[in-house]
Amino acid sequence: QKFLQSYCTSDIIGWDRVGPIATAFLTRQGRVLADGMIYPGEKDDQILLEVAEVQKAALMKHLKLYKMRSAVTIRAASELTVSASGDTMDPRTKALGARAIIPNSLDLEDDSDYTRRRLTLGIGEGNELTNAIPLQ
Repeated sequence: QKFLQSYCTSDIIGWDRVGPIATAFLTRQGRVLADGMIYPGEKDDQILLEVAEVQKAALMKHLKLYKMRSAVTIRAASELTVSASGDTMDPRTKALGARAIIPNSLDLEDDSDYTRRRLTLGIGEGNELTNAIPLQ
């Protein structure tokens, strides 16, 4: 948590690790590099980041650049995926419904309903926000 605190827009030091929190990662110029969710991992010292597939490589490169001597491991969890029918409410708005990180082998759903709800509510994510300047 301490490592990520310096690189994301959310205050995660006081995070209770009960559910996910929405965040963005910014470039040095203050533009959005990636947006996503931070989830608690299975272990107390583990955190899972959800970002759009198109933003993953840039975010991994960015975090590894600043890792330096921090005792953290950064890796892509290609064995996991995000499901729009989970048991944890989306922290941006309850109208988006529930989310969960699950093994790839369990993802059988079509996420078009989630995408439709998100766009109807005017909630951008992924490439829609890349290089934007956050207002908050």
